[in-house]
This record gives sequence, structure tokens and C-alpha cells, in this order.
Amino acid sequence: MNTPPPATRGGGVLIRRIYAEVGIPEYWVVNLQISELVVFRHPQGRHYSERHTLTEGTLQLLAFPEIAVAVSVLRTIGLMLSIINFD
Repeated sequence: MNTPPPATRGGGVLIRRIYAEVGIPEYWVVNLQISELVVFRHPQGRHYSERHTLTEGTLQLLAFPEIAVAVSVLRTIGLMLSIINFD
């Protein structure tokens, strides 16, 4: 069963709104279940004016435009973190 990323479900909406309200310029959600990255950019009030969903390619950081991150690398890091026990 594919589930939408937390940022699009009930609980994640509150976090996204708080981030937008305090002016976090960019918010990323890595969904390991369906191998996608959802990027929210440019906060306006309680919402972000841009939403991008990526499954491949690269993404430049708003804070550091000279840095590009491959979506595949984020998935790999996410998968590695998901198998680590932090207890």
C-alpha cells in the first residue's frame, strides 16, 4: 500500500504550517516507501507557495545554491538511517 508522505497527511500539515509561519524557506520530506522527495519552498503565511515532487535528478538548496543534491543520495541516506537502531 502506498501512503502519501507525512507532509501531505494530517500530522505533517501542522509541522509544515509551523515551519512556514516561522519563515523556514525550504522544507523537505523524503518518502522512502515510494522513493520520492517532496520539497516545499517560499513560505507565505501558513503555507508554502511552491511544492515540487521529485523521484530522480538533482535539487539545489535555496540556502546554498552552489550545492546540488541527488535525489538518489537522499533515498540512500534515508534507507541507511531507517535500519539504524538509535536506542
